[in-house]
Amino acid sequence: MRGFGDSTHPDAGYDMATIADDIAELMTKLGHDRFHMCGEDWGAAAAYQVAARYPDRVLSLVYQEMLLPGMGLEEWATFNPQKPETHLWHVAFYYVRDVPELLITGREREYFTW
Repeated sequence: MRGFGDSTHPDAGYDMATIADDIAELMTKLGHDRFHMCGEDWGAAAAYQVAARYPDRVLSLVYQEMLLPGMGLEEWATFNPQKPETHLWHVAFYYVRDVPELLITGREREYFTW
């Protein structure tokens, strides 16, 4: 997915519709007209979007550990001082261009020591 890991970081195209189109195009280039989708966390949101946009191509969908956009994600990602336990701060945090990378680049060993 765009922007994840060592992939490139284009200025646009991070919306789920574009990401779904990227995945469908990749599957076409790999020679798969129909395929199964499985997604976890943010990958689940992308997998759901692929299944919604290409229902004739997706044979099955496994969706886990993610709230569906439009069905609660926005509420949980917006800070509510009356219900601080519902704040998924990292959802909005990762939308700020280059900030996550700025904070961890060069210090990965500190954060990822499994």
